[in-house]
Amino acid sequence: MWPSFPPGGQVIFGDPDKKVNENADYQSSDWYQKALSYTADIIVSPSHVQNLVKDEYPWVISVSKAIVDRETGEVTGVLVIDLNYKAIESICEKVQLGQSGYIYLVDSDANLIYHPQQQLIYTGLKTENTADILKMPDTQSYFIDNQSKKIYTRNFSLLTGWSVVGVLNANELADQKSLINFVVLVALASILLASFLAIMISTVMTRPIKQLENTMHEVEKGNFNVRSDIRLNNEIGHLSNTFNVMVSDIQKLMEQTIRDEEEKRKSEIKALQAQINPHFLYNTLDTIIWMSASGKNDEVVEVTSALAKLFRTSISTGEMLVTLAVEIENIKSYLIIQKMRYKDKLRYRLDIPDSLLNCRLPKLILQPIVENAIYHGIKLSPTGGEILIQGSLQGENLLLSVSDNGVGMTGQQLERLFDPKDSSRGIGIHNVHNRIQLFFGNQYGLSIQSRDGEGTRVDILLPNLPMPTTPNEEGESENG
Repeated sequence: MWPSFPPGGQVIFGDPDKKVNENADYQSSDWYQKALSYTADIIVSPSHVQNLVKDEYPWVISVSKAIVDRETGEVTGVLVIDLNYKAIESICEKVQLGQSGYIYLVDSDANLIYHPQQQLIYTGLKTENTADILKMPDTQSYFIDNQSKKIYTRNFSLLTGWSVVGVLNANELADQKSLINFVVLVALASILLASFLAIMISTVMTRPIKQLENTMHEVEKGNFNVRSDIRLNNEIGHLSNTFNVMVSDIQKLMEQTIRDEEEKRKSEIKALQAQINPHFLYNTLDTIIWMSASGKNDEVVEVTSALAKLFRTSISTGEMLVTLAVEIENIKSYLIIQKMRYKDKLRYRLDIPDSLLNCRLPKLILQPIVENAIYHGIKLSPTGGEILIQGSLQGENLLLSVSDNGVGMTGQQLERLFDPKDSSRGIGIHNVHNRIQLFFGNQYGLSIQSRDGEGTRVDILLPNLPMPTTPNEEGESENG
C-alpha cells in the first residue's frame, strides 16, 4: 500500500484497485499528525489496525512522511507506507532468551510497537517496567527489577527511534557469562530488526527511482514513445514530469527535423529540375535558330511542334514521379528534335519491354543522359553514331541504360565526370545522379562505362515502383 493524503483532500492509493474506507478518520491518527508536525522527519508509528482500505483491517506499522512543495514550502500531502506487522512479529518471535525470556519493541514515547503478550498488556493483565527501562543511560547495559526478578536490557535504533528491550528471568542466569550472552543476543536482535526496517523503507522509497531509471534506458535505446507513469507529489514525481516533458520535446523536435529534411529534399529536387529545363530549352532554341537561318522553315515547324509536345508531356501532370511510358514519349520528342539537326549522323533505337512502361521514376531522367551522349559522343565523331536506350528488371530494381558508339571518354575524363565543379561535359550527368539519390538513397543512381574511341554506356539504377491501382504519386506539384 502506498497512499498519499493531501491535507483536507482525497486519499490516493498506489494500487488503483483499492477503495477508500469512508469511515476512516486518518487525519486524527498519530502517524498523520506527527508527519504534519515534523515535516523534515520520517515518522514510524506504533503497531495499530489500519482501516484506510475498505473491508481491510490489518495490523501494521506505519511509516509516514510529509510531502512538501520545494518552491512554496507548503505541505501538500502525507505519504504513508504500511509495514506488515506479521513480518516484525516473525523476527521477534525467533529470538530465544533462556527458557521464558523474550524481546519487545517500544518507541521513544513508551508506546508498544510489539510485545509477545500485547493483548494482556492492553487489558492491564500484564505490565512492563518500560518507563524505568527507557531512562537507562547509554553506559548502562542492563537493568534489574528486584520486584519482578527480571533483567532488562535495551538497544536504541537511531533509524526508527525504537528501543528493543530484552527480558529474562534472573533465576535463569547461572553466571556472568550468561548475562553477557543475553545482552549480546538482544543487541543482535536489535541490529537484525533495524536492518529489516531499513531494507523495507529503502526498497519502497527507491522503487519509483528504479522505475524512472528503466524508462530512461528505453529512451536511451531510441524508444521516444515511452513515458514515466510515476504520479507522486514529491521530488521524484517532479522529476518524472520533467522527464516526460523532455522526452516529448525531443520527440517533437525529431519529427520536426524529419519534416524539415523532407522539405529540404523536395526543394533541392525542384531546384535541380529547374536547372535542366532552361538548359535543354537553350540547346533546342539554338537548333531552331540554326535551321531558321538556313531557310528550313518546314523543319522549324516540325521541331517547334516536337518541342511543344515535349514540354506539354513534361509538365502537364505537375508531378515529380512519372511513368516510364511518359518518359519514353519525352525522349522520343527530344530525339525527333535532335534528328532534325544531325540528320543521318544521329541514329537511335529503343528497346523497352511494354511490361516496364508502368514503372514510376523521376521525370527527365533519360533526356539529360541522351543529350550528353549526343553533344559529347556522337557530335564529335566524324561518322556520327547510334544511341541505344534499353530497360530491364534487375531483381527488385529497374535498370535503364543509354549506350552510344561515339568518341567515348578517357580514364581522366571519366574520373571527374561527377565533379560538380567540372562542367566540361554539361550539368546533366551530375544533376540526374543527385536527383535519383535524393529521391531513393545512395544505393541508387548512375554508373558509367566508357573507353576512349569506343563509346559510352550509362546505367541508371532505380527501385522498381509500379504505378498503384489507385494513383497516389509521391512528391508535390512543381508549382506548389
